[in-house]
Amino acid sequence: MTRFRRSGKNWEGRNWSVVAPIDSLATQIETAYALSHPTDGTVAGRAHDANSPNSDHRPKPTSGTGVVRAIDFGEHIEEAFGIMDAIRTSHDSRLKYGIHESQMFSSYPSGGVPPFTWRPYGGSNAHIDHGHISTLASADAQGEPWDIGTGDDDMTSEELQEGLTEFFNVIQQTKHDGTVREHSWLISNSVWASEVGRDSRREFMSTVLTQARNYSKADFLNGDTDITPEELTQAMVDAIEEADIVQDVADELARRLVE
Repeated sequence: MTRFRRSGKNWEGRNWSVVAPIDSLATQIETAYALSHPTDGTVAGRAHDANSPNSDHRPKPTSGTGVVRAIDFGEHIEEAFGIMDAIRTSHDSRLKYGIHESQMFSSYPSGGVPPFTWRPYGGSNAHIDHGHISTLASADAQGEPWDIGTGDDDMTSEELQEGLTEFFNVIQQTKHDGTVREHSWLISNSVWASEVGRDSRREFMSTVLTQARNYSKADFLNGDTDITPEELTQAMVDAIEEADIVQDVADELARRLVE
C-alpha cells in the first residue's frame, strides 16, 4: 500500500520529487505499517507553505523543479515514537532533525542540548499524532535503509531484571495524572518495536484497549485519565501475557530503560 507521494506537481504547478533518504524511509514505513493516516505527507500544500515557507516539505529550490527533504507519518497506536526514537538512537548521518509530541532532536547541538537528544519543541504544530523527519541536503542521494526499530538485543539477564524492576516501580508510584499516558506509550512502543509479528502486535493492542476500558471505562486512545496507573499496569500485563509475547516485550522494555 502507498501512504506517501514520491513525486508530482505541487500546488504551484512545479515538478517535485522526494530525495533518496525520504523515499527509503517512506517505503520502510509503508511495509511495516500499511494503514494510512490523515497526517501522512511529503510535499507541502499552499497553506503549509504560507505558514512555514522554509519547511523541508517545500520543494527546494523554491522555483522550478525541486526536491522534498521531509516526511510526516501519522500513528494509530503510538508507532511513530518507536520509529522516531530508533532513528534518534541510530545517529543516522542523513538526519537533519525530527519532531514528535512537542519534542525534537537534531544531528546538531542546540541550546546546550547535545546532538540526537530529545529537547522541547515550541513550534505551532506540536506533531502530537505524527512524526516528522527532515534530512540534510548533503544526503540527497543516500537511499540506504533506516533503522526504524528492529535489531539484536544483547541485554544481560541482570540488566533485563533491573530494567523491568525500575519500570514497574515507576508505574506503581505514579499518581493519577498525565504521566499515565506517558508510561502507557513506553509499553506500547516497546511492543511495537520488539521482535514480534504484526498479528501479535494487533492482538496485544486490541486486548489492552479492551481490558483498560473494562477496568475503568476510560476512552484510552483519547487520553482520558480515568484509569489509574495500577489499572493501566495490570491491563498491559494481562494483554502481554494473553498475546504470549512476554519475553519479546520484556527485552525491548529493558533495552529502552537502560539505554
